[in-house]
Amino acid sequence: MKKIFAIAAVVAVALTSCVNSVEVPDAQEELTFQAVTYKSQAGRAPQWGPMTGAAYNTAEHFGAYAFHDTDFWSATDASYNPATYMEKVDISLVSGQWKNTARSYHWPKTGQLSFVCYSPFGFGTGTVSATATKGVKIDGFTATNNLAQQVDLMTMDVLKDQTKAGGEVEAAFKHILSQIVFTVAPKEDLSASVQTISLDGLVLKAVDTKANYAQTDETVATGAWSNHSEELDYSFLAEAQDVSVSSTTAVNVGNAAIVIPQTCAGYKLLVSYTITYHGGAKDVMKDVEVTIATDEWEKGLKYVYNIQIGLGDEIIFSPSIPTDWETGGGADISIG
Repeated sequence: MKKIFAIAAVVAVALTSCVNSVEVPDAQEELTFQAVTYKSQAGRAPQWGPMTGAAYNTAEHFGAYAFHDTDFWSATDASYNPATYMEKVDISLVSGQWKNTARSYHWPKTGQLSFVCYSPFGFGTGTVSATATKGVKIDGFTATNNLAQQVDLMTMDVLKDQTKAGGEVEAAFKHILSQIVFTVAPKEDLSASVQTISLDGLVLKAVDTKANYAQTDETVATGAWSNHSEELDYSFLAEAQDVSVSSTTAVNVGNAAIVIPQTCAGYKLLVSYTITYHGGAKDVMKDVEVTIATDEWEKGLKYVYNIQIGLGDEIIFSPSIPTDWETGGGADISIG
């Protein structure tokens, strides 16, 4: 035994004395993302308001999950539980690439990754979690009625079976809130009768602003909102807005509202406006109540309501002569 140990020690010394650096080929590549919004229709520095089109806002941040499946994807296996490789990682645009600024994430040498992303990274009140089978779940999300500081909450279908050969991870986001837009226009050219029209107030009453979101499978299409609560009024006008009296082309009123999808049958809109006629006469209309003609606001959809202001019935005259001429007398006039 002693001899064996002695030989081993000598060998160890010998090996140590001739160690050289050997570069092992490394097949790993850094993980980067390609961020787009879905073509159908805050990070540390939130970009307020709805995103439009297919271009993701380059100043925004989004969150990323990745799940490492060394045995490859098995959607039919009830025990499927891949390891979490990335969890709520802040992704932003860094020198032309979408990735994390704090550390680098690389493709594993074996197995595949499944990705789930949500946007924006910091979306205010609420907690986010994700799984490789059902994507994103959000508890207690709260929307705001401050139209200048709204977030466009988005998520994506689970992106399964990804390897480095696929290049950048395509984060194709889909909107999961609803967008509400009001426009205004006169019903017809009113310039002959009206000097000005001012839209003084526009308030949507009692909108649910808190709810939970969850998917039943890996697609956003199956996602649903539940446990709605916390009603707030949405005011679309910070100050009065003039309405053209000659053009029937609708123009936007204030900012769009981004609301939680919900049943809205019977919701009320309060409209205040002032009509000034030629000569100075005025109609001042306060909180005229109208009912929203929609039963439900669905996720990912934009609803446009056009407010048409008219003048009511035109003044029409009915001329007549109720008393005909009566004979008032007279006399013969004799000539010659």
